[in-house]
Amino acid sequence: MKKVSTLVGIIIIIVVATVIFGGVFSYQYLIITKDKNDINNQIGAIEGELSYPSDYIPAIKTCAENILTKEDFCTECKELVEKDQNKYWICKESNYKLDIPVGDYYVFSEVNGFKAYYSEFVTCGLSTNCLSHDPIKVTVKNGQTIPNINPSDWYLKDETAGWKTFSDPQLPFTFKYPSSWANPMKSLLSTKIDISFSEGFFLEYGVHYNQNLGRPQTFDEIASQIGGSVAQRKNFNVDGKKAVEITCQSDACPQTLADDILVYGDANGNNIFISNNQGKVDPQLFTTIISSFKFIK
Repeated sequence: MKKVSTLVGIIIIIVVATVIFGGVFSYQYLIITKDKNDINNQIGAIEGELSYPSDYIPAIKTCAENILTKEDFCTECKELVEKDQNKYWICKESNYKLDIPVGDYYVFSEVNGFKAYYSEFVTCGLSTNCLSHDPIKVTVKNGQTIPNINPSDWYLKDETAGWKTFSDPQLPFTFKYPSSWANPMKSLLSTKIDISFSEGFFLEYGVHYNQNLGRPQTFDEIASQIGGSVAQRKNFNVDGKKAVEITCQSDACPQTLADDILVYGDANGNNIFISNNQGKVDPQLFTTIISSFKFIK
């Protein structure tokens, strides 16, 4: 009987401990969940002006990055317009507003992967005498709208300083490439011009003629053909022109496809195909080269 009583006592202790622990855990979980929900239900806003160092604002995304959670809350401004027989993604708005949960944020605008923050350089007056480009923390409180948060610090160090500039009288654009690279090879084809760098950067400008269709392929037809159905496609713009980035992560992808970009050329069917040949060029370097493209108007 004594052994049975001892066993029963142990079981009772275990049951009581389990109930207490479960109760405490459930209480903490409910409190934490409630706190998170309360925070998410508290909304404030930030607003400000949009800008870009050009005579127009290209398609632009403006985000508030939560400093604690790293979550981005974004709004995008873009509209496809046609001018001088060319198509451009631009933003016709001059202001933005973001409704976001309370918290601490860094605010930035982004074009083609390049970010401009609301920083000490902005509040200093965007002057060459302003030395700090540190982002400014913006604290959003419930029901409060914070004005004049202008993410316009586009003036960070030029990553292409000292690079060579590619230009050709037969091509309607220029771009920069590293000074350590050899000069590219140029090949003239029947309807296209190829520019090839031994370092792996390649581009092709001209009309892609389809014999089966008996006509030049359109921009959208070429974009859907590259990489086939297994490729991923992302729309963006290059110096205001419509573009699509084509990448592929599947084993079924063509071996030559690493990071390809197609840029709309003109209404005559000329387009620009740019390729990081088999991924030879560092992805960040490839992006920097693309960002340096300038179209001759």
